[in-house]
Amino acid sequence: QYMWEIAARSAIISGQFEMAKNLYDSLPDEDQKEIDLRFEYTLDDLRAEFDVEEKLRQAEVEADNLPRVKFKTTQGEFVAELFIDQAPSTVSHFIQLIEDGYYDGKDFYQVIDHLLALAGDPDFSPSDPGVNFLMDEHGRPGARSGMRGSLVMAKVPRENAKEGEPNFFPNSASTQFAILLTPILDAQREQTVFGIVIEGMEAICRLNRVDPHEKKKKGEQEVPPDSIIEATVIRRPDTLPEPVY
Repeated sequence: QYMWEIAARSAIISGQFEMAKNLYDSLPDEDQKEIDLRFEYTLDDLRAEFDVEEKLRQAEVEADNLPRVKFKTTQGEFVAELFIDQAPSTVSHFIQLIEDGYYDGKDFYQVIDHLLALAGDPDFSPSDPGVNFLMDEHGRPGARSGMRGSLVMAKVPRENAKEGEPNFFPNSASTQFAILLTPILDAQREQTVFGIVIEGMEAICRLNRVDPHEKKKKGEQEVPPDSIIEATVIRRPDTLPEPVY
């Protein structure tokens, strides 16, 4: 069962949805883990979004002109391309933060299996002076989907949000960003997807799993978070659009 679960997840991530369906059909629901149930029940939607994203990525690879950033981390390097056409304000803001050295030394302070790796300032507060909040761009035409390796701007969560209500305060993204470890359909419904990792995803997979919200058991050893050693912009347009705050 363990091997079939791994095979099914790999099939989802690589776009082999018929194989994933066959594998999940053979696994009893009562024995499946949360990640596999999520994949199985959203299989058709995942397939549709993957097909759209795959066509867009093929065109972008051929054009070869998107901004690129490189992160040197304690687990290795990775490179991401930024979707400046679909999220111009967010990309411009992100590039400026990198050029200011903001992310150098910042931790991946929350890394959760099958979900995401979150970086930035964990002590960030909406009341901090000088904090700039970005206007959301997930509602723009052509907004991108949350695939494995997608970069997503994190927003301030709403505590005790009821069913049907937004999970995040609108227009509350600032400096924290997440890298998705698996496709997440809900990511682009409330948050701006502004880039994707194109090299070095294995470095992100090696990041120490850290959950600051998880209660530690007595005597349990706490694993230190990995960190960003240096972030650099390796390709950018001559002029950037003005971020909209």
